[in-house]
Amino acid sequence: MILKPAINQKSAYFILLVLVLLLMGGNLFATDYYVNDNVMAGEMWCTVIGNDTNDGLATNTPKATIQNVIDTKLLGPGDRVFVDTGTYNEMVLITGTDDGSGAGYVTFTASTQGGGAVIDGAGNAQSWNLTNCQYVRIEYFKITGGNANGIFLQGNAANNYI
Repeated sequence: MILKPAINQKSAYFILLVLVLLLMGGNLFATDYYVNDNVMAGEMWCTVIGNDTNDGLATNTPKATIQNVIDTKLLGPGDRVFVDTGTYNEMVLITGTDDGSGAGYVTFTASTQGGGAVIDGAGNAQSWNLTNCQYVRIEYFKITGGNANGIFLQGNAANNYI
């Protein structure tokens, strides 16, 4: 009696591919977004001035505000938002609909060129407000303004890296 293998070579490759994709976790479909203010000086990534009607998916189509990326895109594990050199007069509000997971953080990275990226929350209670969101990483920003707090975490705002 000849025994046949339980799976053929084609099936084995398919199973291996599925396992590799699963191990990559949430980063498999991660997206990079770009934000640039209205001045071209000391830019690290973007090649044009930002505009909130842009898609933010490339260095030549950046959004003008961080909040517009959050409001118009559904951010998830592994997504990265690159914020170019300049001053952004806004309060950035991130909620549980735009957070990461154990598979990957949603990362907001500021330019380190020129004067860097400054979030000026003047006239707002905070510069950054993380409400009921987890696995959010905020790195290299200069934070100013905010009448009460620079960065405010409320509700279930755990596993964040600032």
